[in-house]
Amino acid sequence: MFPVRVCVQCALFAFFAALQVGKAGEPLASDELLKGMRFERQKLVSGICSIVGTETVETHDSEGQIQPLKIEAAFSFVEPKIRFQHIGSAEVLRGGHYESFEADRLICLLPDRTLHYTNFASERGAVSVLPPNTLKYAKVQGTRGYFDPRCLGMLSINKLYDGVSFDTVFREFEDTISKCQLSRVSESIYKFGWKAPHSRPGEISARKSIFVDVAKGFAITQEVVEVGVFRVDGSFVPLSEHFSNTASTSAAEDVIARRLAVDIPFRQELTWEKTDGVWVPTSFLIRDVSQRFDKSDSGMLSPDSARLVELEFACTLDWSKVNEALDVDEFNLFTFGLPNGTDIFDIRSGKPVWQGRISTLSEKKGVRTLGWMLILITGFAIVFTGIYRYSHVKK
Repeated sequence: MFPVRVCVQCALFAFFAALQVGKAGEPLASDELLKGMRFERQKLVSGICSIVGTETVETHDSEGQIQPLKIEAAFSFVEPKIRFQHIGSAEVLRGGHYESFEADRLICLLPDRTLHYTNFASERGAVSVLPPNTLKYAKVQGTRGYFDPRCLGMLSINKLYDGVSFDTVFREFEDTISKCQLSRVSESIYKFGWKAPHSRPGEISARKSIFVDVAKGFAITQEVVEVGVFRVDGSFVPLSEHFSNTASTSAAEDVIARRLAVDIPFRQELTWEKTDGVWVPTSFLIRDVSQRFDKSDSGMLSPDSARLVELEFACTLDWSKVNEALDVDEFNLFTFGLPNGTDIFDIRSGKPVWQGRISTLSEKKGVRTLGWMLILITGFAIVFTGIYRYSHVKK
């Protein structure tokens, strides 16, 4: 007799397989799509991947520079254990002026503690041992969270590194979907459509489209936010086209609206591949264009400062393991390749307590420099004592 758990899993697989087989017949309802999305995303329980791409980095004199990035990530969602090592460009204030450098930031979440490493304060940097699930630490410059790859497609660019749990993100996504209308684009692709409430014909408005591909594990493949004008017949005109067909005025509102006109302020695109029965993201692009203003001396927003700022995150995800047992060293501080001599401070009590340093030997063996020194000293003492006693016995 099969265990109950196996029977339940088989029933679930059969149910969602039936949903996909039925895609050529009756269209699926919203709740069926959401059940499929949650089920497929939660099939990913562990993995190792390299994330390579570019991201927008804001500096003291620029609101957006595209810089390269590289992330080495390991996930085990059962315990949970998460390692996210991010290498990219950053800026730090040193000696009264700003310096650009290659920033190395690490977060490792373990059941009993969180490890943070940055090299913002010094070339070697330092490791901070903090309480569990400490995503950011204000007293250490440059700490950064992580993103759960199962959440890609459901996160805004400003919350990408917030380390929000899958359950929280999916509940928020379900709330968003509840305000959308579902339509079927093709045999396997569905669209959740939304438009700004109380949109009147002729007024500037917005609409959102989220595309889900049932044939690719109920995965989000695209989301687009468009700005424009709805006509009386319900058709949608992009904002640039609307402005080109209407006369401009000298009113401040019209001047600013035209200066900040953008047809698609938000877009994200994802590709997915099936590995050992699990659909995983292999590329991800998110682009967000926002409006910004400076404040005048009186504290009011200055219309003359109105401008558009574009933020972008683009990457590929190369998976070396999917749902395989991960080696314990994937979450071992001394195997992360941190610089020799990096200090380790335990701050869980509220005060930093020095624990030792990472050495070349400890990177491989997981032993602190201090421990190796004690072993060597003890060994020399034993040998010296033996030689001393032997020479006295001979006399």
